[in-house]
Amino acid sequence: MATTQVPITRIGTTAELVRPSRTLWGDAWFNFRRHRLAMAGLIALSIITLATLIGPFLWPLPINDIDFAHGLETPSLTHPFGTDNLGQDLLARAMFGGRVSIAVGLTSVLLSTERVWGDIFAKNGRRYTPTTLV
Repeated sequence: MATTQVPITRIGTTAELVRPSRTLWGDAWFNFRRHRLAMAGLIALSIITLATLIGPFLWPLPINDIDFAHGLETPSLTHPFGTDNLGQDLLARAMFGGRVSIAVGLTSVLLSTERVWGDIFAKNGRRYTPTTLV
């Protein structure tokens, strides 16, 4: 049997497939956006944070009003989370308590960042005095 050898040639020019360069944060954000559960968590966290920060200004019931007549009510239109045994609105109290939780979380992040900067400066032999703790 005879074999024929045919040279294989490429038609056209070679196309360079080059992805635009991204930073580390840009690449992390790209991967984060592709993850559906992470985006759902981000949306839920954003809604809770906005409700906590803006809600007490929009919700008409104060957190300290005591009304024994409406104690331990189930959720309704006037009290969406219900009331406690003193008749206080639980939604108003949850929104106010969320503000305290956000403040505690931000404070702990700031203190840990302070610690990281102190470690970096100490490693390089420089003196670092934290200004936020003074």
